[in-house]
Amino acid sequence: MRKHWVTAVMVCMLALVLSAPAWADCKAQMVLTPTAAAGTTTGTAEKRVTTANPLLKVVGRNQFDVDILNGGNMVHYDVMVTSPQLNSGATTKVGGFVTNSAGQGDFDLKGQTYTCSISKVVVVKTLTTTTILSGQFGALNNQVENEVQLEIEAQNEIQNEAQNEIQRELQNEAQPNNTTP
Repeated sequence: MRKHWVTAVMVCMLALVLSAPAWADCKAQMVLTPTAAAGTTTGTAEKRVTTANPLLKVVGRNQFDVDILNGGNMVHYDVMVTSPQLNSGATTKVGGFVTNSAGQGDFDLKGQTYTCSISKVVVVKTLTTTTILSGQFGALNNQVENEVQLEIEAQNEIQNEAQNEIQRELQNEAQPNNTTP
């Protein structure tokens, strides 16, 4: 019975080790800060890069996403980013979008080599060149969560629990059985 349990723990630990490269990639999300010109406009930005792992059936992903709400009816916006790998770190336009009749807008950028290094996001109203929303990944006031750090902590906790359980099992096995007939 103990051998089966130890085998199960080892398989779980192996799965964690094999999936670690996927956890080592980047994933961060933030709430964009509105400027005085934003009115009721709000938004979020997210960057996600995951390495494909066919063994674990993990599909690779490389995506940067900006979503806004209350951006006005059919308003054109430009999305600008700062990345050391793009234009020597200067804030650079990477695309744009148009809000729908409900004021919602979505911008997706896929497959770019600089996705993980994006540090700052700025959403600009195209017609007036007015900054509406902005944010910086890693800033305490903008950061929603850093899933990479949370997953690493969870992985470490699982490994520690597994090692503690193995130690308890080994100690229990080493102790003689003190039962009387």
